[in-house]
Amino acid sequence: MKVKEQNQTLLLLDDTNKVIGNLEFTKTDNALIITRPFIESSLGGNGFAEFLLDRASEIANKENLKLASVCYYGIKYIEKNK
Repeated sequence: MKVKEQNQTLLLLDDTNKVIGNLEFTKTDNALIITRPFIESSLGGNGFAEFLLDRASEIANKENLKLASVCYYGIKYIEKNK
């Protein structure tokens, strides 16, 4: 699996470079805000959304931004990883 950042979206690519999921976000002066994770339905339950959220968290930390979310899954991830 590979992750590619493109236009405030993290793209999750399989071994053939097919997009199998994504995580959309916006950035403000002090926060990276998760707006929507999506994983192909046939791949749900394999931890891919959490993998993308981990990558978003790494980006936020690297850029000294607070990680925030407007979606339920992102909010639960942030609460779990405080």
